[in-house]
Amino acid sequence: MFFKKALDEELYLIEEIIHESFDMSKKIRINKPIIKKDDIKIDFNHSEYLASMKINTKDQKGLFAYIAKVFDDFNIEVESAKLITSKGYAKDLILIEKNDNFYKNIKKILDLICV
Repeated sequence: MFFKKALDEELYLIEEIIHESFDMSKKIRINKPIIKKDDIKIDFNHSEYLASMKINTKDQKGLFAYIAKVFDDFNIEVESAKLITSKGYAKDLILIEKNDNFYKNIKKILDLICV
């Protein structure tokens, strides 16, 4: 909610910010979180069309952003994600569209995600 209208002379700056936010050639640096392999449980048969990844690890800045970036690099579609933080721990459930990209690359994905 905005409390006041932007000035006309500020509109070009707002337009520039919006335009730059859609520039997919720009890369941001996301620090790799510390996730142990034991912190991840994968169910390839969560449902007929979905696999699931449960992550129970220490909450860290950029945790889901890093995982989403790895999935994006392998063209893996996240159907939904339930992200819960409680008492300093992340208890996340990620539902992943079943496809060959996930199955064929799971070892590489885990190597990139886990320490």
